[in-house]
Amino acid sequence: METTSAPAGWHPDPTGRFEFRYYNGQRWTADVSLNGQRFIDEVAPVTPGHITPGHVTPGHVTAGHVTAGQAPRPGWAPAPATHPAKGFALASFWVGLGSFAFGWIPFVFVLGAGGAITAIVFGIIGLRRVRAGSGVGHGYAVAGIVLSLAAFGTATVGFFFTRQVLRELDQFFDVGEHTERVTGCALDDRLVRLDGSITNNDDSTHSYTIFVSYRDGDELLDTDQTVVRSVAPGATASFSTSAFVDAEQVQCTIDSVTGVAPFTATP
Repeated sequence: METTSAPAGWHPDPTGRFEFRYYNGQRWTADVSLNGQRFIDEVAPVTPGHITPGHVTPGHVTAGHVTAGQAPRPGWAPAPATHPAKGFALASFWVGLGSFAFGWIPFVFVLGAGGAITAIVFGIIGLRRVRAGSGVGHGYAVAGIVLSLAAFGTATVGFFFTRQVLRELDQFFDVGEHTERVTGCALDDRLVRLDGSITNNDDSTHSYTIFVSYRDGDELLDTDQTVVRSVAPGATASFSTSAFVDAEQVQCTIDSVTGVAPFTATP
């Protein structure tokens, strides 16, 4: 006996997998509800083979332990049907992947570390929802947590890269107190040579990039630059530059002094 006198409507799920299952007056359907949320049971619904005729008595929906009297109050219906969501699991995966891929970049490591923490939280929420039956995406959630843990490693690399970049920029812009001067400017058959010196008046060792120019009055003939490395405190280092110019007389000038360009290899 497959059908009973029970009315069509929501009744306690005879399989026990969900809270309620819809009975259409003839058979159980795949329309189920759990905690007020409506789902589609992807497992085959109750079939005549699952119903024992001897357990079905007048007034029962199916097996003897489920009766029409157990149905929800009249007019009750769960929320509109939805499929279990995997939003948190997917968010954990993509945020973890992005944090792992970009966390090594200087200054971006802060976002990488923050993203890793966020991805772990999303992954834990996703796993809890999977266990509760209200979510899917177990693999995405686990992958997101694993990527997040790895992202802490790349963020650590990014931290040290950032320190090195800041050190290089500081050495470039902060050259300390110094004194530079031209000690010689000679023109020999269109070849002009500038000799100069620079004294480090600071308390720490510095390297310098010295920019010079060659002029004939107000006319700029040429420019050049040279690098002087590792001048100790109080020490003076000499340097020279040269260029070919088309002039009868030349004035040699030191225009500016900066640090060595960041990440320039030491010769």
